[in-house]
Amino acid sequence: MKKIVVLLILCVGLIYTWNGVTPDKRPDWFVKFVQTVKFTNKSLAIDIDEDINASENMLLEKFDHLYFACRTVASSLGDRQCWSYISHFNEIPANSFDMYFKNDRLNSVGVYFDTQNYDEFRSYLNKNFSYVGFAPNPTKNNKIVVWFSKSSQIGLLSEKPINKETTHIFIKKHDRLE
Repeated sequence: MKKIVVLLILCVGLIYTWNGVTPDKRPDWFVKFVQTVKFTNKSLAIDIDEDINASENMLLEKFDHLYFACRTVASSLGDRQCWSYISHFNEIPANSFDMYFKNDRLNSVGVYFDTQNYDEFRSYLNKNFSYVGFAPNPTKNNKIVVWFSKSSQIGLLSEKPINKETTHIFIKKHDRLE
């Protein structure tokens, strides 16, 4: 009988945490736990030109099949950050992504993926966006190649990382890729 009561209390606690806790209050470990056991679609399909000007609430509603953690940050990328684990980004296997908001508007997106999917991401970018070339001012000897969409710029390391398990693409509103 004790086991049933304990199990019932745990279930009620998880349901409350799932539904009653806002993205600002969700701890990172809980987001990771939920994403590993959640039986829903964890794919993320972003229209880079349409979604880049959306508000935080609009995107959290649009991607309500994902479980987000959000927080206030002090960053050049934005003043708010929301992130989630994902299985795919625009049909390409990926691990997670984060969104940064400035004045309640999406400012930048980072998509993190296994290095083994580097070539697939690069092909996706070449097929769907206008290749520009190298970004100025490489950091830590990492050259970044850039593509443009109508409203954004997308950056990716110019070469597949050798000693890393993951890497990322970076999407930012047009002004300057940092």
